[in-house]
Amino acid sequence: MDYLEEDIREVKQKLAEQERTLNEKMDANHRDLKMLLRETEIENKEQTNKMFSALEKVSDAIHSQTIATNNVAHKTEENTKSIDKMEKSTKTKDRTIAGFVISIILMILGTFWGMWFPG
Repeated sequence: MDYLEEDIREVKQKLAEQERTLNEKMDANHRDLKMLLRETEIENKEQTNKMFSALEKVSDAIHSQTIATNNVAHKTEENTKSIDKMEKSTKTKDRTIAGFVISIILMILGTFWGMWFPG
């Protein structure tokens, strides 16, 4: 029986030693997993921050582009109004010049009429 008890003790010791080794390995794996999770979490935060930063830049660019487009539309409208005014003033200027030329011609004709046919 001593042999059996001794074998049982050896088996119990080996089991205890294997259990300890397995527990140590499980603890090490658990620590490694926690570390990997933390690193992954940090990397995800960094990527999320980069993504939000990029989205913010895109949003700012879209806002600036919208403002620029509105400014261009407003300036185009102003330029159209200015062109219309300029066309009207050109018509008025042409009419004024034509009226002035006609009055000079009439004055010259009147002067010569008085010279040729004194009254």
